[in-house]
Amino acid sequence: MSETETFDVLILGAGIAGLSAADALIQNNTRCAVIDVNEPGSGTSGAPLMLLNPATGRRAKMAWRVEECMKASMEILGRVQKETRKPFFEANGVIRPALTPELAEDFQRSPQKYDWPDSDWVQWLDKETFNQKYPVFKNHSGGLVVKNGATVNGAVYMQSLSNYLVDRGVKTFYNCSYTLERTQSGWGIILADGKILTSKKVLFATGHAIDQSSYWSFLPVHCVKGQTATFHFKKSLPLESSVSSLGYIAYMPEYPDKLVAGSTYEHHYENLEPDEQGLNYLKKKMENVLPGLAEEAESTEQWAGVRVTTSDRHPVLGEHPEQEGLYVFTALGSKGLITARYAAEILADHIVSGKDVDDELSVKRFIK
Repeated sequence: MSETETFDVLILGAGIAGLSAADALIQNNTRCAVIDVNEPGSGTSGAPLMLLNPATGRRAKMAWRVEECMKASMEILGRVQKETRKPFFEANGVIRPALTPELAEDFQRSPQKYDWPDSDWVQWLDKETFNQKYPVFKNHSGGLVVKNGATVNGAVYMQSLSNYLVDRGVKTFYNCSYTLERTQSGWGIILADGKILTSKKVLFATGHAIDQSSYWSFLPVHCVKGQTATFHFKKSLPLESSVSSLGYIAYMPEYPDKLVAGSTYEHHYENLEPDEQGLNYLKKKMENVLPGLAEEAESTEQWAGVRVTTSDRHPVLGEHPEQEGLYVFTALGSKGLITARYAAEILADHIVSGKDVDDELSVKRFIK
């Protein structure tokens, strides 16, 4: 007879969405299990280095609910790093060079255009001042200093967060295929080894695999492939902060001789693997931002992943309109690192207490 174990919530997916949701749910005294066909952070959540950047997009727009999101993100990063004692993030800020006069006009407006929590969050520097402070940038018309930005090693963070959750009672089932079935009392997940997990509530946090789910086929999600290139150098680099420009160039003092250049841009792709075209694309972007630096690299490693987004660029949370007990947490896009933990709190309140999800995040906005 197959072994059966019952939980309050079963979470499908061990990326930033699924693990953030598990963290929020266990703080609501909820017994959770996380199931993934791969290791934690095997998708885009496990990128080599990523930015926690509150000044987003081409025009350095203030991120959605920036104060709440940054507070929740920095809290969980600090909490997990302190316990696991693995240095996977650094609050070293983000620099945004204005590579054109047009961008300089947008960047210069950002500190006043948006209702930043205080004046220290984003600072505009004119060309002369920016050049004096950051001489490593050769071609620019000034730039922004985003004081509250951070850099995160996604792969280490996801594994550390998973370990942290396991220590607090979350059961994990990784590297296993499964099937999901309706039961008389709720939902059942049958693992490849025959073990059965049951619950009245199941959360889909499966990353780009959501696009293949028949349950969520009505969601107008769009999958975009991105690539990163990790450049290793013989000596320490003349940087202190990461860079947001034409994608991002991530730097951590923990790895003073390494840079990770990344960008999400392939809206039509044939496979999930990194390729030479992507490497050349990233080298060209780095040449525009930090001329000559890519040529000095001693070696290069590549990585690729797929992000899920929607036309309004907001995550999708909530319960299925027809399938009771079936929930979704998807479309974090390129801002998953900054929004995931705060959005997970909203979702946990919805799952545990039935509290309504904000209209701009709710799955209901796509139900006709």
